[in-house]
Amino acid sequence: MRSKVPLTVVASMVVVFAACGSTATAPPTASPTQVATATEAASPTEAASPTEGATATEASGGCTAGATGTETVTIADFAFSPAELTVAAGTAVTFTNQDSSAHTATADDGSFDCRPINGGASMTFTFATPGTYDYHCAIHPTMTGQIIVT
Repeated sequence: MRSKVPLTVVASMVVVFAACGSTATAPPTASPTQVATATEAASPTEAASPTEGATATEASGGCTAGATGTETVTIADFAFSPAELTVAAGTAVTFTNQDSSAHTATADDGSFDCRPINGGASMTFTFATPGTYDYHCAIHPTMTGQIIVT
């Protein structure tokens, strides 16, 4: 006896279940010009120091929650803006999430990992070492950006 469940319903359920179990990761976009070690890149300067503001706290990946940097990357409509930013070594960059979904700012080379950045929140990372830092959102891998440190 044939099932009376339409084929489109079955196909839709297969797609939904397949998407729920996906463990795909973003392929690296480009290798950095200079790879900073975790100790070099993760040492925040005074601008991002957790002791500077009562609400600033050190988070995973060398980022500081609640601190404010001198440069800002805005996360809105599932995109980083500006997508490319050039800063001097020692500059603190704040990633501010204006979306309702949580995002991350995760370096392709592992030198920093600001996560999670919930909607309305921000995290700051100080780029101490010159180089090119490609990054992405680990939750939404199509979101990419680049910080060039001179």
